Amino acid sequence: MLALALLWGRFGEGRLQLNLAGALPAIVYGSFYLSAMTLGAYGGTLADQAGVVPGPFGIDANLFVFTIWSIVLAVGWRLASRGQEGSAD
Repeated sequence: MLALALLWGRFGEGRLQLNLAGALPAIVYGSFYLSAMTLGAYGGTLADQAGVVPGPFGIDANLFVFTIWSIVLAVGWRLASRGQEGSAD
């Protein structure tokens, strides 16, 4: 909700609002990847191993979905930033 308010509202500088709206999910996705990369250090798993069916292409479903949404976020953030470069705030 906060990211949508930052994207749609006019509270100040547009570029700052855009970067804050993009940084919020980036922090969440980054935290997921950090925990996924270090799960061996604390004995974790990406999903409950009791009866979990492998995700698409044999990749864990959580990892697959987070990767897709990370790509969507990166592309959208870049396109929105490019649109901000040409417009006056």
